[in-house]
Formats: sequence, structure tokens, C-alpha cells
Amino acid sequence: EDSRPPIEIGPDSLAWKAPLPSGLSSPVLAGNRIFLTALDGGRLVTIAIDRKSGRELWRRMAPEVAIEKVHKANTPTSPSALTDKENVYVYFGSYGLIAYRHDGTEIWKKNLPTPRSLYGASTSPIAYRDLLILVIDNDANLEKSNLSRSRIIALNRSSGELAWETPRPFLR
Repeated sequence: EDSRPPIEIGPDSLAWKAPLPSGLSSPVLAGNRIFLTALDGGRLVTIAIDRKSGRELWRRMAPEVAIEKVHKANTPTSPSALTDKENVYVYFGSYGLIAYRHDGTEIWKKNLPTPRSLYGASTSPIAYRDLLILVIDNDANLEKSNLSRSRIIALNRSSGELAWETPRPFLR
């Protein structure tokens, strides 16, 4: 109620400004931190920024992997982070899911096969009770391997272990 957003956005109304690597994920606010993903020097990164000062608090690189090919209107870091009271969860189509504490401590990581898509991955994790739900769409549904088919998966938030998986038929 006591917020005073600027009437006009411009250089005089900035609270702070910070250089960031490229990416299309939406910044996610959790307490006094902003979380986002980016591509920095060919590496997938998760970044935490102090909400009040714009100072970078931490930057964590995902394991080094081949970066998926994406449409020119997309980036390999389009999925937005998901936060809860203690953790931040990020999904990269090129790698999979990674969970960090708000202070940047890695809790777990789950390598997942890279979906094949004309556009690249853009799905963000969804929280439901103790689960992370992820929709993995794949244009390569005609392959014989079940790993390459479109599906919805649910993982345990605390461990990253697969709770369930269900096919998501490809419609033409």
C-alpha cells in the first residue's frame, strides 16, 4: 500500500541498473532476492540479485552440456525459475532441473534428455504440494524411444526423484 511506482519510466526513475548476460526468463521475486536464468559465455547460469541494491549475490553454472538449438525468437534460457520459501528451482532444456537454496547452495540436480523442438524448451517448473511438475514437449514424437516423447513429469521437490510420468500425445 505504501508503494509509489513511477508514473513515467526513464533514467531518472531507476532504482538501480545491473548488467546481465542474455536470456528470456522472467525475473522471479522471492523476499529480497530476484532469481533469473541466462546464457553466459555459452554456459547456462542461474543468478540471484539483491532486490534493493541490484548487486549480484551469486551466480551458479549448470553442468557443461551441448546447448540445444532454438528458434531465433527464443533462447536456451527461456524457462523462468520457480521459488518457494527456501529453494529456487530452474529448468534448462539442454540440461534438466537444478535446485538451489536461496543462498546459492545446490541441493540436487536432475539431468533430463534434451527435448527436440523447432523452437527450444520454454516450459517453467510448476509447484504442487511437494512436487515439481514439468511439461516436456517434443516435436520428435515419432521416435521409438519413450525418452524422446512429449510427457508430463513430476519430481519430488526435496530430492529431485521422479514421482510419476505420463505421456502427452502430440497433436497435429
